[in-house]
Amino acid sequence: MYLKALKPFTEILDGVFFSPACGSIFQATAEAGAAFISEGLAEEYTLITPAGKLDITENGEGIDVAQYATADVAVPQPEGNVELTENGTNIDIAEYATATVAVPQPTGTFSITENGTYDITNYASVSVSVGEQQ
Repeated sequence: MYLKALKPFTEILDGVFFSPACGSIFQATAEAGAAFISEGLAEEYTLITPAGKLDITENGEGIDVAQYATADVAVPQPEGNVELTENGTNIDIAEYATATVAVPQPTGTFSITENGTYDITNYASVSVSVGEQQ
């Protein structure tokens, strides 16, 4: 029998308890437990013994392992290399062990002499010299 105390108990020796609620010292026995249940000082509960195995195959938080005796953790490890060669590339790098970043640095100057939209991605600077409009 397992008891959940509804009133505070203090263990004063191994298996010997004091109950301030009723001013009693008692030994933890089935008879004492039954008496405390009948007096409303405790309630009986069943202890759940963990058993079985939980297989964990992905990362996560708050995994409830209370009912299992063992946990087999087999989360795949990232492997391989991904090479990033341009800006703005959306790659999920979590599946790779390493990432090589080889994005070319912009160089040179692009000259703009007319209004408009220009691709200046590969230039380090821009020279703007647009004449007056008529």
